[in-house]
Amino acid sequence: MVNIKVVCVDDANQPNIIPAELRVVKDEQYTVTRIINMRLQSGQTGVELKELDLKAANLPYEYYLAKRFRPLTQEELQMEEAFEDLISETLPTTPLNVPVTVASVLPSYIFYSNTKIFHSFTS
Repeated sequence: MVNIKVVCVDDANQPNIIPAELRVVKDEQYTVTRIINMRLQSGQTGVELKELDLKAANLPYEYYLAKRFRPLTQEELQMEEAFEDLISETLPTTPLNVPVTVASVLPSYIFYSNTKIFHSFTS
């Protein structure tokens, strides 16, 4: 099993049979857990994603086209790791023990200074 962090670069022209909740979204990050040669689709390369399970939906599609994704750059991976460390060191545990993910707070990181981020979590 592989664990490759990728970002979607193409969410156009997805088969209509795939429900909205299982469609990939451009600029969203995913984790590739399997890479396969799809012989029935002209030998294109397909990927299985940790976050979206096409197989469970019992559709004629089981994999996403690999060409819809690109690997995260080293800089993106480092930023994600640093942000996860920052979150775990500074945020108090919520009463319901709800996990905070990088994806849920990254937009704040981009648009606000560190001071405003901490302020927004504690206010």
